[in-house]
Amino acid sequence: MAENLDAERYLDAHARDLVGPALSFRVCYWGVQAHHLDNLSHSHPFFEVCYVRGGVGQYLEEGRIYPLKPGTIFCSRPGIVHQIKSAHGLDLAYVAFDVNEDLSDRTSVKAYYRLCHASDVVVEATDAAKSPSLLLWQSVLSSANSLDWTSAVMLPPLAFALLTSFGTTFAPGSQATPSVEDSIRTGGVVDDICAFIEGHLAYPLGLEELARQFHLSPRHLSRIFRRTLSVSPVRYIRDQRIARAKHLLRYTPLSLEQVAGAVGYHSVYYFSHAFSESVGMPPGKYRKTD
Repeated sequence: MAENLDAERYLDAHARDLVGPALSFRVCYWGVQAHHLDNLSHSHPFFEVCYVRGGVGQYLEEGRIYPLKPGTIFCSRPGIVHQIKSAHGLDLAYVAFDVNEDLSDRTSVKAYYRLCHASDVVVEATDAAKSPSLLLWQSVLSSANSLDWTSAVMLPPLAFALLTSFGTTFAPGSQATPSVEDSIRTGGVVDDICAFIEGHLAYPLGLEELARQFHLSPRHLSRIFRRTLSVSPVRYIRDQRIARAKHLLRYTPLSLEQVAGAVGYHSVYYFSHAFSESVGMPPGKYRKTD
C-alpha cells in the first residue's frame, strides 16, 4: 500500500503538465490502488483511463457491461456516466487528464478527440497485449516505483507517450481498418512516430532509424511528417530534446553532463551548442533564470 502511495505521489510530482509541439496534456491526477471495490455511478469532465493489473470485475457504461480482468485497459470519456464493480477488489492504475488546447495544434486536438466517440472503450487482455498502451503503462509504473533520478528523467516522456497512445488504442470500432493513407490523414502514423521519439530521446535517433522502425522509406516518412506537423523529423527530434532539457534543467538537480545524456547528447559541448542555438543562452545560464 505504501509503495502504491509513493508511486502516486511521484507521478503527480513529475508527470502533470505534459507538453509536446503538436499536442499537450494536463493531468488531473494519477492513481494506483491495489484493492478497488465498487464505486457509485458517476461522470467527470475529463478522460480517465484505467489499467487492470489484477483481480476481476465489471465496467458499466451506457447500459453495457464489460468484463474486467488482468491486462484490460478501459477509457471513461468526459460526460459519460459509468461505474466500476468488483466483489473482491481490482488492482488498478489510472490517470485522469484532458487536452491542453492552449498549447496544442488544432488539427491534433481534433484528431485526439476521436476518443470522445470511441465505440471500443474497453480493450480486453488478449488485445491489450498487442497495444503499446499496455507496455507504456507498465513502463510508467516501473519508472514511478524506482523513485530515483532516472525516473525523474524518464517519467515525463513515458507519460506523454502513454497518453498519446490512447488516441489509437481506443479508435472508433465503427471504422474499417485504416489504410496507410487513411492513418496518415488522421495523424495516426505520425502520432505513433512522435510517441516513439518522445520515449527514446536518450537514444540515437535519425531518419533512417525511424523509417526502419515504422516500416516506411525515409523519404515517405519525411513527407508525411512535414505534411502533418509542418516540420521535418530531424527538427522535431531536436525540438523535443531541447524541450526535455529545459524541463530537466529547471526541475531536477542533474548535472549538465547528465542532462545532455538524458536527451541524447553524448558531449556537453555539442549539447551546449545546440541548446544555445535554440534557446538563445547556454544551459547553465538558463538554469539560473526564473
